[in-house]
Amino acid sequence: MPRLPHPLTLALLLLTPSLRAQPRTPSACESAPMIQEGAPVRGSTAGAADHFHASCARSALSGDRVFRLQVPRRSRVSLRLESDYDAALYVRRSCDEEITEVACNDDARDTRHAALDLTLDAGVWFVVVDGFDIDETGQFSLSVTLDSLAPTVNVEGVTLLGERRGLAGTPVEALNRAGRVLARGALRADGRFDLRVPGEQLVRVRARVDGVELSTEFFDPAQRPSMTLGGASVRRAPAGGAPNG
Repeated sequence: MPRLPHPLTLALLLLTPSLRAQPRTPSACESAPMIQEGAPVRGSTAGAADHFHASCARSALSGDRVFRLQVPRRSRVSLRLESDYDAALYVRRSCDEEITEVACNDDARDTRHAALDLTLDAGVWFVVVDGFDIDETGQFSLSVTLDSLAPTVNVEGVTLLGERRGLAGTPVEALNRAGRVLARGALRADGRFDLRVPGEQLVRVRARVDGVELSTEFFDPAQRPSMTLGGASVRRAPAGGAPNG
């Protein structure tokens, strides 16, 4: 005859269903609907299973709904949630991995609103509508706006004109094909310079020394790591390098 659980253990399991481990069925993530800018989602967490937990809202042990958010390029993302219950809102990189959560909020203005403003890289993200602590469910409306951020690349010029001295402060510019100046900088005492320019377009770098203009050919800073400016190397700056101009 199989051994039965202790009566007290059985009673606790029956009385606290939200604290029991819920099955993380793949369908909860695989069937997550897409949320899109300009198209608010209205739904309900009533009767939903507690698949996900969060870093705020006392772990958000209530029923939840998950949505996919496609971010086409690095963007500033604003999420707004209105509800008729004490809701929670959080974002993950991976749907079923709690450690990939990047932000969580359960009160914005009051317990009937939640809001997140964050910068997300391109790709698919998962937005979860949940509830504060245990058994907080109800109707909600979720909206999103995206504001694309222009990618930037540091371009560093190295040893301009070799051993010549006294060139500190010489203007250096990056231009696009239309001739518009995208960034300005100046030579440092060591002959180096940094320009922070938008990626995903062709640019050229130029400097004028003693009435002579030195210039690179057009190139994509995000794709081509080195160029030549008047016999000097022009290459991408190391990640995290601080621009001068």
